Parts: sequence; structure tokens; C-alpha cells
Amino acid sequence: ADITLMIGYISDFLTDLTPLLLPIVAVGVGIFIFWAIVKAIKS
Repeated sequence: ADITLMIGYISDFLTDLTPLLLPIVAVGVGIFIFWAIVKAIKS
């Protein structure tokens, strides 16, 4: 298999996934920050 072609295919795939991943990452970070604040208040 041509490696450059494969890299191009993977980068295109990641570019397509980025719009889907951003909200997931944002929600994950938001939950983590919320959990950290709650833990700080309770302690």
C-alpha cells in the first residue's frame, strides 16, 4: 500500500470526524470541571 495515500486518507477521515469529536470533548471537559468544583466544595 502507498503510505502517503494512506496518510492522506487518515487525515481526511480525522478532518471529517473533528466536528463530531469537538462537542464530545467539550462535554467531557465540562463534566470534569463540574466534578472538580463539586469535589472542592464538598471537601
